[in-house]
Amino acid sequence: MKRAPSFLVFTLLFQLIGSSVHSQSLYEIKFSDKQKNTYTGFLVFFNETNAYMRIAYYYDNIYNVVSVSYTSRNGVNRTGDRYSMLTGYNPIYITDNKANRSYNPDYFIWFFNNTTQKWDTPYTTDDSLLNPNNYIRVSSYTQLNPKNITDDYLRQFFGNYEQQYFSLKKMCGLTTDNTITTYNNGNKSSTLHLVLIANTNDPTIGTGCASDETNLKNEFRQVADALGVSFRQYIVDGSSFSKENVVSTLNSLYPGSNDIVLFVYRGHGFRWKDQTNDWPRMDLRPSSYADITENS
Repeated sequence: MKRAPSFLVFTLLFQLIGSSVHSQSLYEIKFSDKQKNTYTGFLVFFNETNAYMRIAYYYDNIYNVVSVSYTSRNGVNRTGDRYSMLTGYNPIYITDNKANRSYNPDYFIWFFNNTTQKWDTPYTTDDSLLNPNNYIRVSSYTQLNPKNITDDYLRQFFGNYEQQYFSLKKMCGLTTDNTITTYNNGNKSSTLHLVLIANTNDPTIGTGCASDETNLKNEFRQVADALGVSFRQYIVDGSSFSKENVVSTLNSLYPGSNDIVLFVYRGHGFRWKDQTNDWPRMDLRPSSYADITENS
Protein backbone atom coordinates (compact mmCIF):
# COMPACT_ATOMS: atom_id res chain seq x y z
CA MET A 1 0.00 0.00 0.00
CA LYS A 2 1.29 3.45 -0.94
CA ARG A 3 0.12 6.61 0.80
CA ALA A 4 0.55 10.02 -0.77
CA PRO A 5 -1.05 13.48 -0.71
CA SER A 6 -4.14 13.77 -2.89
CA PHE A 7 -6.11 16.69 -4.25
CA LEU A 8 -9.37 15.53 -5.80
CA VAL A 9 -12.14 17.71 -7.21
CA PHE A 10 -15.50 16.37 -8.39
CA THR A 11 -18.02 18.69 -10.03
CA LEU A 12 -21.67 17.70 -10.30
CA LEU A 13 -24.46 19.68 -11.96
CA PHE A 14 -27.67 18.44 -10.37
CA GLN A 15 -30.80 18.28 -12.51
CA LEU A 16 -33.09 16.76 -9.91
CA ILE A 17 -36.74 17.49 -10.51
CA GLY A 18 -38.52 18.05 -7.22
CA SER A 19 -35.40 17.59 -5.12
CA SER A 20 -35.34 21.02 -3.54
CA VAL A 21 -36.41 20.02 -0.06
CA HIS A 22 -34.60 22.53 2.11
CA SER A 23 -37.38 22.80 4.69
CA GLN A 24 -39.47 20.29 6.55
CA SER A 25 -41.76 20.22 9.56
CA LEU A 26 -41.43 17.77 12.43
CA TYR A 27 -44.25 16.37 14.56
CA GLU A 28 -44.73 13.78 17.29
CA ILE A 29 -47.93 11.71 17.41
CA LYS A 30 -48.71 9.38 20.29
CA PHE A 31 -51.57 6.96 19.72
CA SER A 32 -52.91 3.50 20.53
CA ASP A 33 -54.88 0.73 18.85
CA LYS A 34 -57.95 -1.26 19.93
CA GLN A 35 -55.73 -3.73 21.78
CA LYS A 36 -54.37 -0.83 23.89
CA ASN A 37 -50.89 -1.11 22.35
CA THR A 38 -49.20 2.30 22.40
CA TYR A 39 -47.17 3.89 19.63
CA THR A 40 -44.98 6.99 19.21
CA GLY A 41 -44.75 8.42 15.72
CA PHE A 42 -42.09 10.87 14.54
CA LEU A 43 -43.47 12.58 11.43
CA VAL A 44 -41.19 14.34 8.93
CA PHE A 45 -43.41 16.38 6.60
CA PHE A 46 -41.94 17.94 3.44
CA ASN A 47 -45.12 18.56 1.44
CA GLU A 48 -48.49 16.99 0.61
CA THR A 49 -46.96 14.21 -1.48
CA ASN A 50 -43.72 13.66 0.43
CA ALA A 51 -43.71 12.74 4.11
CA TYR A 52 -42.70 9.81 6.26
CA MET A 53 -43.21 8.67 9.82
CA ARG A 54 -41.04 6.51 12.06
CA ILE A 55 -43.32 4.59 14.42
CA ALA A 56 -41.83 3.05 17.57
CA TYR A 57 -43.62 0.51 19.75
CA TYR A 58 -43.16 -2.61 21.88
CA TYR A 59 -44.63 -5.99 20.96
CA ASP A 60 -44.01 -9.03 23.16
CA ASN A 61 -41.43 -6.89 25.01
CA ILE A 62 -39.48 -6.37 21.77
CA TYR A 63 -38.76 -2.82 20.58
CA ASN A 64 -39.84 -2.19 17.00
CA VAL A 65 -39.45 0.72 14.61
CA VAL A 66 -41.27 0.83 11.29
CA SER A 67 -41.01 3.51 8.60
CA VAL A 68 -44.21 4.45 6.76
CA SER A 69 -44.46 6.80 3.79
CA TYR A 70 -47.32 9.31 3.76
CA THR A 71 -49.32 11.53 1.47
CA SER A 72 -51.97 14.01 2.58
CA ARG A 73 -55.19 15.36 1.18
CA ASN A 74 -57.97 17.75 2.21
CA GLY A 75 -61.67 17.40 1.50
CA VAL A 76 -65.25 17.48 2.70
CA ASN A 77 -67.04 14.31 3.79
CA ARG A 78 -70.70 13.34 3.16
CA THR A 79 -71.91 15.19 6.23
CA GLY A 80 -70.21 18.41 5.15
CA ASP A 81 -67.31 18.24 7.58
CA ARG A 82 -63.96 19.52 6.39
CA TYR A 83 -61.14 17.07 6.96
CA SER A 84 -57.41 16.66 6.39
CA MET A 85 -55.96 13.16 6.19
CA LEU A 86 -52.57 11.49 6.14
CA THR A 87 -52.59 8.19 4.25
CA GLY A 88 -49.81 5.71 5.01
CA TYR A 89 -48.27 3.21 2.59
CA ASN A 90 -45.19 1.04 2.07
CA PRO A 91 -44.37 0.13 5.70
CA ILE A 92 -40.75 -1.02 6.18
CA TYR A 93 -39.31 -2.37 9.40
CA ILE A 94 -36.13 -0.56 10.49
CA THR A 95 -35.47 -2.87 13.42
CA ASP A 96 -35.09 -6.64 13.00
CA ASN A 97 -38.37 -8.30 12.11
CA LYS A 98 -37.41 -11.88 12.89
CA ALA A 99 -41.03 -12.88 13.42
CA ASN A 100 -41.81 -11.59 9.90
CA ARG A 101 -44.80 -9.61 11.16
CA SER A 102 -46.73 -7.26 8.90
CA TYR A 103 -47.68 -3.69 9.77
CA ASN A 104 -50.92 -2.09 8.60
CA PRO A 105 -50.23 1.56 7.71
CA ASP A 106 -52.09 4.02 9.91
CA TYR A 107 -54.38 6.81 8.76
CA PHE A 108 -54.57 10.12 10.63
CA ILE A 109 -57.66 12.29 10.17
CA TRP A 110 -58.22 15.87 11.34
CA PHE A 111 -61.66 17.52 11.38
CA PHE A 112 -62.19 21.27 11.28
CA ASN A 113 -64.17 22.61 14.23
CA ASN A 114 -66.50 25.35 13.01
CA THR A 115 -67.08 26.55 16.57
CA THR A 116 -63.43 27.08 17.51
CA GLN A 117 -62.33 27.69 13.91
CA LYS A 118 -59.44 25.30 14.53
CA TRP A 119 -58.52 21.75 13.61
CA ASP A 120 -59.35 19.29 16.38
CA THR A 121 -56.87 16.71 17.69
CA PRO A 122 -56.69 14.00 15.01
CA TYR A 123 -58.06 10.49 14.97
CA THR A 124 -56.17 7.43 13.83
CA THR A 125 -57.18 4.08 12.34
CA ASP A 126 -55.58 1.27 10.38
CA ASP A 127 -58.93 0.42 8.75
CA SER A 128 -58.48 0.95 5.00
CA LEU A 129 -62.28 1.31 4.65
CA LEU A 130 -62.15 4.29 7.03
CA ASN A 131 -65.16 3.22 9.05
CA PRO A 132 -65.71 6.00 11.65
CA ASN A 133 -66.55 3.37 14.24
CA ASN A 134 -62.89 2.35 14.15
CA TYR A 135 -61.52 5.87 14.69
CA ILE A 136 -59.45 6.36 17.87
CA ARG A 137 -58.48 9.82 19.09
CA VAL A 138 -54.68 10.16 19.31
CA SER A 139 -53.19 10.76 22.75
CA SER A 140 -51.20 13.79 21.60
CA TYR A 141 -50.17 15.60 18.47
CA THR A 142 -47.31 18.09 18.82
CA GLN A 143 -45.23 20.11 16.40
CA LEU A 144 -41.57 19.84 17.41
CA ASN A 145 -39.02 22.63 17.50
CA PRO A 146 -35.77 21.28 15.96
CA LYS A 147 -33.77 23.29 18.50
CA ASN A 148 -35.27 21.22 21.32
CA ILE A 149 -34.68 17.79 19.77
CA THR A 150 -31.84 15.75 21.25
CA ASP A 151 -29.71 13.03 19.72
CA ASP A 152 -31.17 10.52 22.18
CA TYR A 153 -34.64 11.39 20.90
CA LEU A 154 -33.67 10.78 17.26
CA ARG A 155 -31.96 7.52 18.16
CA GLN A 156 -35.36 6.14 19.21
CA PHE A 157 -36.34 6.11 15.54
CA PHE A 158 -33.14 5.97 13.45
CA GLY A 159 -30.06 3.81 13.02
CA ASN A 160 -26.58 5.29 13.37
CA TYR A 161 -25.75 5.44 9.66
CA GLU A 162 -29.10 6.27 8.08
CA GLN A 163 -29.19 9.22 5.71
CA GLN A 164 -32.30 10.62 7.40
CA TYR A 165 -30.55 10.48 10.78
CA PHE A 166 -27.58 12.55 9.60
CA SER A 167 -29.87 15.03 7.84
CA LEU A 168 -32.03 15.52 10.92
CA LYS A 169 -28.98 15.92 13.15
CA LYS A 170 -27.84 18.70 10.87
CA MET A 171 -31.30 20.29 10.85
CA CYS A 172 -31.51 20.14 14.66
CA GLY A 173 -28.03 21.62 15.16
CA LEU A 174 -26.67 18.42 16.70
CA THR A 175 -23.66 18.16 14.40
CA THR A 176 -21.35 21.02 15.33
CA ASP A 177 -18.03 19.87 13.86
CA ASN A 178 -18.93 20.66 10.26
CA THR A 179 -19.22 24.31 9.29
CA ILE A 180 -22.00 25.37 6.91
CA THR A 181 -22.05 28.98 5.79
CA THR A 182 -24.37 30.63 3.26
CA TYR A 183 -23.48 33.82 1.37
CA ASN A 184 -25.46 36.02 -1.01
CA ASN A 185 -28.64 34.06 -0.42
CA GLY A 186 -31.17 36.77 -1.19
CA ASN A 187 -33.80 35.74 -3.72
CA LYS A 188 -31.41 33.97 -6.07
CA SER A 189 -32.87 30.80 -7.49
CA SER A 190 -29.61 28.83 -7.77
CA THR A 191 -26.80 28.02 -5.37
CA LEU A 192 -23.23 26.85 -5.75
CA HIS A 193 -22.54 24.29 -3.01
CA LEU A 194 -18.88 23.75 -2.11
CA VAL A 195 -18.15 20.63 -0.05
CA LEU A 196 -14.55 20.94 1.11
CA ILE A 197 -12.80 18.11 2.97
CA ALA A 198 -9.34 19.11 4.21
CA ASN A 199 -6.90 17.30 6.51
CA THR A 200 -5.61 20.54 8.06
CA ASN A 201 -4.27 18.88 11.24
CA ASP A 202 -1.93 16.48 9.46
CA PRO A 203 1.69 17.13 10.57
CA THR A 204 3.10 16.73 7.05
CA ILE A 205 0.51 18.32 4.72
CA GLY A 206 -1.77 20.19 7.15
CA THR A 207 -0.32 23.65 6.45
CA GLY A 208 -0.71 23.20 2.70
CA CYS A 209 -4.25 21.85 3.15
CA ALA A 210 -5.22 24.87 5.25
CA SER A 211 -3.80 27.27 2.67
CA ASP A 212 -5.63 25.51 -0.16
CA GLU A 213 -8.85 25.55 1.88
CA THR A 214 -8.68 29.33 2.31
CA ASN A 215 -7.89 29.90 -1.37
CA LEU A 216 -10.63 27.55 -2.58
CA LYS A 217 -13.31 29.15 -0.41
CA ASN A 218 -12.37 32.60 -1.68
CA GLU A 219 -12.10 31.42 -5.29
CA PHE A 220 -15.47 29.69 -5.47
CA ARG A 221 -17.21 32.48 -3.61
CA GLN A 222 -15.99 34.80 -6.36
CA VAL A 223 -17.14 32.28 -8.99
CA ALA A 224 -20.61 32.32 -7.42
CA ASP A 225 -20.64 36.13 -7.53
CA ALA A 226 -19.63 36.06 -11.20
CA LEU A 227 -22.38 33.55 -12.00
CA GLY A 228 -24.96 35.52 -10.05
CA VAL A 229 -25.84 32.61 -7.73
CA SER A 230 -25.79 32.07 -3.98
CA PHE A 231 -22.81 30.36 -2.39
CA ARG A 232 -22.92 27.79 0.40
CA GLN A 233 -19.85 26.08 1.82
CA TYR A 234 -19.69 22.85 3.84
CA ILE A 235 -16.35 22.40 5.58
CA VAL A 236 -14.94 19.26 7.21
CA ASP A 237 -11.47 19.98 8.55
CA GLY A 238 -9.32 20.09 11.68
CA SER A 239 -10.59 17.92 14.52
CA SER A 240 -13.81 17.15 12.59
CA PHE A 241 -11.88 15.36 9.81
CA SER A 242 -13.40 11.84 9.74
CA LYS A 243 -15.45 9.56 7.54
CA GLU A 244 -18.47 9.94 9.83
CA ASN A 245 -18.51 13.72 9.43
CA VAL A 246 -17.99 13.49 5.67
CA VAL A 247 -20.96 11.14 5.37
CA SER A 248 -23.04 13.38 7.65
CA THR A 249 -22.21 16.44 5.56
CA LEU A 250 -23.06 14.75 2.27
CA ASN A 251 -26.33 13.44 3.69
CA SER A 252 -27.32 16.96 4.75
CA LEU A 253 -26.90 18.30 1.22
CA TYR A 254 -30.17 19.00 -0.63
CA PRO A 255 -29.37 20.76 -3.94
CA GLY A 256 -32.09 22.29 -6.06
CA SER A 257 -32.73 21.33 -9.66
CA ASN A 258 -30.52 24.17 -11.00
CA ASP A 259 -27.82 24.11 -8.33
CA ILE A 260 -24.12 23.37 -8.78
CA VAL A 261 -22.30 21.05 -6.37
CA LEU A 262 -18.51 20.85 -6.02
CA PHE A 263 -16.74 18.25 -3.90
CA VAL A 264 -13.09 18.96 -3.06
CA TYR A 265 -10.86 16.60 -1.08
CA ARG A 266 -7.46 17.77 0.20
CA GLY A 267 -5.63 15.08 2.15
CA HIS A 268 -3.73 11.83 1.86
CA GLY A 269 -4.63 9.12 -0.61
CA PHE A 270 -3.66 5.46 -0.82
CA ARG A 271 -4.07 2.34 -2.92
CA TRP A 272 -4.61 -1.28 -1.87
CA LYS A 273 -2.05 -3.74 -3.22
CA ASP A 274 -4.72 -5.51 -5.25
CA GLN A 275 -6.54 -2.37 -6.38
CA THR A 276 -7.06 -2.24 -10.16
CA ASN A 277 -9.03 0.98 -10.72
CA ASP A 278 -7.20 4.23 -11.50
CA TRP A 279 -8.48 6.46 -8.70
CA PRO A 280 -6.76 6.44 -5.27
CA ARG A 281 -8.80 6.09 -2.11
CA MET A 282 -9.30 9.00 0.28
CA ASP A 283 -7.66 8.53 3.67
CA LEU A 284 -10.15 9.92 6.19
CA ARG A 285 -8.35 8.85 9.36
CA PRO A 286 -8.02 11.67 11.92
CA SER A 287 -4.61 10.23 12.90
CA SER A 288 -1.93 8.63 10.75
CA TYR A 289 -1.26 6.17 13.58
CA ALA A 290 -4.66 4.49 13.11
CA ASP A 291 -4.89 1.42 10.88
CA ILE A 292 -6.37 1.93 7.43
CA THR A 293 -9.55 -0.08 6.99
CA GLU A 294 -12.54 -0.06 4.65
CA ASN A 295 -14.30 2.16 7.19
CA SER A 296 -11.62 4.88 7.24
